[in-house]
Amino acid sequence: MNSLGINTTAKIVIEELEVYDAFEDDNKNIRVIDKSLKKRGYILSSAQRVEILRQREITIDKFSISITDKNLWITPQSSVSMDKKFKELCRVNKIPKKNRAYLKENNLLGKIIPLL
Repeated sequence: MNSLGINTTAKIVIEELEVYDAFEDDNKNIRVIDKSLKKRGYILSSAQRVEILRQREITIDKFSISITDKNLWITPQSSVSMDKKFKELCRVNKIPKKNRAYLKENNLLGKIIPLL
C-alpha cells in the first residue's frame, strides 16, 4: 500500500507470474504495472503506457501484460505451443490469452487455478 491508497502487492506470485487486483481507474492500473516492471528492470515509455491501456492485452519487449475486469496479469513473454485442452482450461478459468503460454511453459496452471 502506498500514499495514494493503491495496493501494489501482488495477490499471486509464482516464479515470474504476478497477478494483481485490477482497479476501475486505469491510472492506478498502469501504476501497478509500471511498478512491477521497474522491479524487473524495465522502464515503460509514455507511449507504451497508452498502448497498454488501449489494447488491454499486449506484449511489450519481453513481457506479456493483460488487464481484465478483475485482475492485472504480468508474465515474461512465451511462445510455447498449447493444446486445445489446455487452452480450454485457461478460457474456463478466465486466464488471458497473452499469459497462457508462460503458464504452459512453466507448468503453473495447476498451481494457479486454486488461487483464482
